[in-house]
Amino acid sequence: MSLRYRENILWGVFFLVIGFFLLLDRLGVFGTVEFPLSSIIFLAFTLAFLGLYFFKERSWPMLVPTFVFLGLTLLTLNGSRGWFPGEVGAGALLICISIPFLIAFFQKTWNWGVLIPGGILFFVGVAVALSAYLHSSFVPAIILWGIGISFFFVFLAKNSNWWAIIPGGILSTVGFLPPLTAFWGVTSAGWVGGLVCAGFAATFGLVYLVDPKWQTRWALYPFGFLLFLALCFVFFGELAAKWWPLLLIALGVYLLVINLLRWSRSRI
Repeated sequence: MSLRYRENILWGVFFLVIGFFLLLDRLGVFGTVEFPLSSIIFLAFTLAFLGLYFFKERSWPMLVPTFVFLGLTLLTLNGSRGWFPGEVGAGALLICISIPFLIAFFQKTWNWGVLIPGGILFFVGVAVALSAYLHSSFVPAIILWGIGISFFFVFLAKNSNWWAIIPGGILSTVGFLPPLTAFWGVTSAGWVGGLVCAGFAATFGLVYLVDPKWQTRWALYPFGFLLFLALCFVFFGELAAKWWPLLLIALGVYLLVINLLRWSRSRI
């Protein structure tokens, strides 16, 4: 019997069993035990696709609907039973959807292409779930930190992906802003600007360390500029917050003059 016919037979058995189970529930065979019909259906599909995953020799695509239906099962069960706040159920759904991508990342020799959507979904789910318990400023922070960490794993999966350090570091740094101002109460423009610039400088410092002799040597320049800018914010506070664009103007003038002089010398 071919694989196609065997799959169709399995689906036939599946629909027969789930239909029979639902019929018994409607007839009151289970007594006072109340099973949400949607949860029963979602759980049945979860088990069906999990069976197909093993039936097809652990075919990764079968894990996607498996965990989607598992998340829907948890969401509807929590909605009917009220075990946790609604945010936890919604977060659990997103985390379940992310799991197949994370499994594929580790199964397929650290395939970084599936890590970005998996990491984003996972940390968004964590943030949504924890929003019922944490200060509201930590919700965007966890999302940004999570996405940033995902990019760092993209780099760890393959060192040639050094570009991933830049969005990873920038997102991780920006993630500190909501709790820094709303939870910890740091409102000084000097300290906020200094910490942000220091985080950006550290990002380019890491990029420079990847290959300081050749490919990423250029990162030393934004590292130095941002570190200098961070020190200006810390020591000059509001004054630096107001006048820091002058540094960009000075940098632009410097680059224009230097390169125009080099160009004119090359023509002689």
